[in-house]
Amino acid sequence: TDNKNRTTADIRRIFTKYGGSLGETGSVTWIFHQKGLVHIEKNNINEDKLLEVSLDGGAEDVSLQGDIYEVTTDPQKFESVKSLLEKENFKILKAELTKAPQSTVQIKDKKVAQKILGLMEALEEQEDVQNVYSNFDIPDEILDELA
Repeated sequence: TDNKNRTTADIRRIFTKYGGSLGETGSVTWIFHQKGLVHIEKNNINEDKLLEVSLDGGAEDVSLQGDIYEVTTDPQKFESVKSLLEKENFKILKAELTKAPQSTVQIKDKKVAQKILGLMEALEEQEDVQNVYSNFDIPDEILDELA
């Protein structure tokens, strides 16, 4: 950003609006670790082949998330896994280094879930915010009610 003070004030306002507070720089870094993440289109995929190629390349996990296979890797193995998947002609929808939570917090209260989702949306809409990471897990039943 060109104006760090303005952006910090905007972020602080967003947190306050949703009942939170802005911590010191790096105060929650310990909650997250870096991961490689590759999204593969599900259509016409040989799941066994995807699993074999991914794990041979050093992937940590392959899981189905809706209509997308999610391949997670150690950051040092990200490029090699991605290259192997490309070489085998898997359709990569997204590939990035990201932050993943060490553990998640279950949100079982509908009002709390609504507040958290509002906070996330407001942060993502703030023009100077590049990435938003979280460690919450809202059950599908609650998400369906809020949709």
